[in-house]
Amino acid sequence: MLCSNSPSRLAKTDYYYVCNPTTKHYTTLPKSALETQNSKIHGISLAFDPAKSLHYKVVCVRDSMSSPQHYQTEIYSSQTGPWRLSGDPFIADVNFSKGVYWNGLIYWINDQGTTIAYFGESCGHLHLTKISFYTVRFDVYEMKRDDSEWFVKYRIDFEHPDHKLNYCNFTISYLVRGKRKEDAFLVLAAPNDDKKTRSSVSFKVTFQTTPYYTSDAIAKQQRKLHAKLSPVR
Repeated sequence: MLCSNSPSRLAKTDYYYVCNPTTKHYTTLPKSALETQNSKIHGISLAFDPAKSLHYKVVCVRDSMSSPQHYQTEIYSSQTGPWRLSGDPFIADVNFSKGVYWNGLIYWINDQGTTIAYFGESCGHLHLTKISFYTVRFDVYEMKRDDSEWFVKYRIDFEHPDHKLNYCNFTISYLVRGKRKEDAFLVLAAPNDDKKTRSSVSFKVTFQTTPYYTSDAIAKQQRKLHAKLSPVR
């Protein structure tokens, strides 16, 4: 688990920690040699697969110091230690604050012009959910294992009388896929008007569809920009 000592993960002077909730141990990541008051971090992501190795890598995307209006990628390895540069400065229209590690790669999302309610991994599968502010019916997309395209894995309808939700009173915190289709569920965060806090509530998906591939237009719109960073594998 990657954590920060700041409420904003994009702060310029954050300390970052890699935590193990099971052992309750954590490691403080060292400061980068590139870190200055003018070097903004746009995203930082953990690459870790305990099934393959107990070592991990942390990928940081920050402002390039040598090329204005460009990004620069740094990688920290628990095996080798210090931060090091990876690749050349680049330009990209991507939200680097939402990196997800899946299938040996880190994926970032371009969410401009759309509302992404959820983007994450569960049980070895990558999922994406778009949602409209005017409806609580939406599709959950899953990426094919070969990284070729998205298909609709679930269709969810919270307008069912049993749910009593509307489009403004919940956000999707997690999607848990489960080994069986009927085990899939969402963890929702809903505001409490009395205590002004948020609580997580689980709802089973109301119905599921046979997976089908999205049209070329949808697949093109939803395709993620991912970084094939060889050191992350």
